[in-house]
Amino acid sequence: MKIKFIFLYYIIFFLLNSCGYERIYLLKELNYNISEIEFQSNENVDKSIKKAFQNLNFKKGGKNINVVINSQKKTNIITKDKKGNPDLLELLIIVELFLYDETELLNNKIFLKNSKYSNSDNKFDLNIYEKNLEKSLNEKITEEIINYLTQLRV
Repeated sequence: MKIKFIFLYYIIFFLLNSCGYERIYLLKELNYNISEIEFQSNENVDKSIKKAFQNLNFKKGGKNINVVINSQKKTNIITKDKKGNPDLLELLIIVELFLYDETELLNNKIFLKNSKYSNSDNKFDLNIYEKNLEKSLNEKITEEIINYLTQLRV
């Protein structure tokens, strides 16, 4: 019994170590330094991006760049019912990323994610659903920004 347990333990340990698990935001070294990050607008988007930027590895002695991030969250009404009440809604998150070298604009990119959802009579459940949806879209945009920054050569 003890031998089976030890054997099973080593098999599970071996499988978990060789499955290729790697933290998403644990990235390779970038060829530049981000000296200043300025956030504008939506705080929820900014928080998720701030967390991701803390895990980036910057190259010492690389080119210093400044990052300006402008984010917006919009909720649009797509369709209405016969009474004029919203029936189908859209959550839209827009993040504009600007990269500056001192005062010169090096690069800019717009990241956009949206999701459509049905309105609900229960506003409490709808609010929770909207927050979860916003969190999910924020994570997707953050992944896209990190991938963009790792591929960017300045």
